[in-house]
Amino acid sequence: MNLTPWRGTGTHRAPTRAELAAENARLQAREAAADDFFALLLADRDILDQALEIATARYLEAETVVGCQGRQIAALEAQAAELTAQLATARSVSLPAGHRSVDLGDEPTEPVGINVVPLREALSPLTGLPAAAPS
Repeated sequence: MNLTPWRGTGTHRAPTRAELAAENARLQAREAAADDFFALLLADRDILDQALEIATARYLEAETVVGCQGRQIAALEAQAAELTAQLATARSVSLPAGHRSVDLGDEPTEPVGINVVPLREALSPLTGLPAAAPS
């Protein structure tokens, strides 16, 4: 009686020559397929190494270009700042302090023309004194 299902019947026999030859042929075919696959893997690795070298060279070239462009951008920004300053200088109003241009038909305010004072001061009953503080 068998108590465990994984145990065999207890009878062992040696494989025949034909079985050994078939297994040997199967294993040799498997080894040849593995060798072919390994050769393909090595070829793929070589292709990837070449692609990596090309990508690295292009990356370094791009880094160089970006560095040059960064310097060009900085130079152009400095030039733009200089031109902006020159434009501001060219457009600036060069009048003495306190002078105001008056269009024809306008009357200038003090000190030349109309006396302009705040309403509180103008309407204050105490004209000689400062205006009353708002409460």
